[in-house]
Amino acid sequence: MPLRYLENPAYERGPRLSLWTGREFFRRDDVLLADADVLFAPALLQRVVGAPASNVFLASPSFLDTGEEVVLYSRVPTPGEASSFPPESRRVVAILRGVAGPPPVSFETRAEWVGFVKVGRAAGPELVDVLDRMVREGRVDGDYETALDLVLPRHLFASCSTDDLPWIEIDFPQDLQAAESEVLPRILRLGSSQGVA
Repeated sequence: MPLRYLENPAYERGPRLSLWTGREFFRRDDVLLADADVLFAPALLQRVVGAPASNVFLASPSFLDTGEEVVLYSRVPTPGEASSFPPESRRVVAILRGVAGPPPVSFETRAEWVGFVKVGRAAGPELVDVLDRMVREGRVDGDYETALDLVLPRHLFASCSTDDLPWIEIDFPQDLQAAESEVLPRILRLGSSQGVA
């Protein structure tokens, strides 16, 4: 697989500028955005890539809400939207860090965002426009989820569940310890049961 590295020299200001650095790809094709600090079972990535919807978030419905998590707020699609969604899927209506509290829009369920999202070629250019506007206005510090949230009212984003497949975001030393002692062994057991080394 050919790789291309892009460097954000102002990476210390936050991930919003890093996402903006790769903006040209969102104008050309479907893009899979995956946070690099997540250890995950490979099947989770396959779920997002293979989902029939154009735009898909990977969601973990069972999570401990400490306020640090990025939360997906979802509802059942309306009859007019339903044909664009896989069965059992929900429409994501907001994405916010937990400490921000609930969104101003109506929602039915909450799930933790795993850090993976497929952005289709229709929504990608609008995401770039939102990021461009933020950069022009000097709003470059902080998370990029804010930009994704601003795209949600105009583009249908589905969610697909982790279904308790193992994953962990590694932010703190205790996360690294849990990744090594709990999550990685579960991933390796899954791989060996499927004939993967």
